[in-house]
Amino acid sequence: MHACAATGVGSIGAGIRRKIGKGKARIQVTRAVAQEKKVSSMPEFSPLVNSTPVRLAALAAVCTWAWRPETGLVQTQAGSMVHLTAFSVWLGTVVWTTFVAGLTMFKNLPRQTFGRLQSKLFPKYFGMSAAMLVIMLATMVGSAGGTWPKAANTLAFSLACTMLNVVLLEPKATNIMFEKYEVENNEGMGKEEKENRLKVMGKKFGKWHGMSSLSNLCALCGAVAHAWYLAAKMSIA
Repeated sequence: MHACAATGVGSIGAGIRRKIGKGKARIQVTRAVAQEKKVSSMPEFSPLVNSTPVRLAALAAVCTWAWRPETGLVQTQAGSMVHLTAFSVWLGTVVWTTFVAGLTMFKNLPRQTFGRLQSKLFPKYFGMSAAMLVIMLATMVGSAGGTWPKAANTLAFSLACTMLNVVLLEPKATNIMFEKYEVENNEGMGKEEKENRLKVMGKKFGKWHGMSSLSNLCALCGAVAHAWYLAAKMSIA
């Protein structure tokens, strides 16, 4: 009798808990729907602000303001401004990609997803770095009256390292990576054959990826050296 009573009480308690749980779930769904309606009713500024034409227009407006005769900001220091801007973009891109973005994605994405995403980002990353370095070299040589300053050797070294990644190291490492993924995803391949091929391809990928990382590190060292050079030429007071 007592056992039956306990069972009945337990069943009632379980039923009450289920009802409470369903009630909480309904409340959460209601809140989510209300929040979604609130967000959907807000003006969609993000797509407009994030569009390339708007960004270019903002940059053009700033440059136009700086070019006014009364400011004297650009007319007298045009080369220096372009040089510093290119250097800032380059250094920021290298530091962010090397120490923040790459590590964050590696730790939070599936390995193959991370690799495929990096295969799209790296060509843009190295291409932008090379473009900024070319601009920096051009402005430096131009400011020196067409002669080759000694400090330009550091930039030329970084450009050579970057171009090595553009034309050889990064494409080679990426191709090997995709070949490795094909073997990993091949369900019809024997286990022993797959392991042997992956072992060989892993060593091959490690070699090319290591050279690519080393080349990128050398370019970063060049960026730090050039930052030191620029610091000796300017005053922030």
